[in-house]
Amino acid sequence: MGKGYEGTRSLGQEEILKYSEDVEKWTKLESASSKTERKPSCSRCALAIALGLTLLLVLLLVSCLVYWVKSSLSPPDFAYVCPDAWLGFRGKCYYFSVDESDWDTSWASCKSMDASLASIDDLEELIFVKRCKGHANHWFGLRKAGNESWKWSDGTAFNNWFEVRGGGPCAYLNEERVSSSLCHTQKNWLCSKPDNYVLWRGKI
Repeated sequence: MGKGYEGTRSLGQEEILKYSEDVEKWTKLESASSKTERKPSCSRCALAIALGLTLLLVLLLVSCLVYWVKSSLSPPDFAYVCPDAWLGFRGKCYYFSVDESDWDTSWASCKSMDASLASIDDLEELIFVKRCKGHANHWFGLRKAGNESWKWSDGTAFNNWFEVRGGGPCAYLNEERVSSSLCHTQKNWLCSKPDNYVLWRGKI
């Protein structure tokens, strides 16, 4: 009877110890599992913070860029594209004189107005100046020295896209065509320069 009781008692103690060990194992497993579950949560937080900082940085850069563009595009500092008594056409201003002078004096008069004797770049421009000049003959910026080729007043070579008639060294516009004569003869003159909008765009 005593031995049976003791056997039963020892068996119960073993079961209790085993149960305690199982409980301890489950506790450790649950603890490890909870730690494992918390790690992804921390990773998501770090990712969200990184994305937020990146977005703020992008917004800051965009704001700086917009501010720089606005500050660089200052409003135009002119009231009119061309001065009074000048005509505008395709980015240029033209002055048709009412006085007559020789070619060199005409060139100096244009220079005094921050312009030059006009160069004519294409057929549309030629049609425009011929229509606006009236009946008077006008010097413009085409000249040659001796047997050299024609050059514009800024020194660039003329590509002969229109015919210059006559045997003189200085070209002028008459009622029908482009002709040439001796440079000391008296004629009206035609100046041109970039308009104020073109000059303003060149600054930005």
